[in-house]
Amino acid sequence: MHYTYDLTISNIPIKDGAKLEFHRGHTERLTKNDGEAFYPAFVGMKLGGTFGSGLFEFMRERGVPSLTVPIRYRDFSNNWFQTDITLERDVEKSGGLRLGWTQKWNSDPTSEAMTISSAATSIVIEPAQAVTRNVETVLSVMTERKNWKRTDLAKLANIGDDDALQALRALKDADKVIPIDVDEEPKGTFWRRI
Repeated sequence: MHYTYDLTISNIPIKDGAKLEFHRGHTERLTKNDGEAFYPAFVGMKLGGTFGSGLFEFMRERGVPSLTVPIRYRDFSNNWFQTDITLERDVEKSGGLRLGWTQKWNSDPTSEAMTISSAATSIVIEPAQAVTRNVETVLSVMTERKNWKRTDLAKLANIGDDDALQALRALKDADKVIPIDVDEEPKGTFWRRI
């Protein structure tokens, strides 16, 4: 079982005194069985309050092409890692942002990070990076105006049923999908992209 310890997402400055703020941005321990970790993010303004129309609009209006959010964590052997999540403006992507990531290894948390080569990426499976990838994949296979069963989305996205549920919950929290309970055959909960 993979464990991640001391997972921390720091607030980052954006522009004009604003910050991308992560609420509850620290988790002591996260296991694969715990599923996803969700950290609500808001654009905190210099004079107080939050920017209401969303990160994409804030970035667009201020000419910010991309942001990098560092996520630091360690494994059971006390090896430190950092995954840099890149949020890049892209009007062709749902929500207007394209997500990318780069994983780095630190010999200790105070040193400069070393980027892990693609040949060495099996060293650690980082939950936040896997969830981000699953969210993007699930959203990309969903077509609008169609109801989807979670198991069908999991098959199309080539991920496990639990991973699909985690991705759908994250997409629901981001107002990208809604659950629909169906009483007629086939019964159950379906998901629709909005």
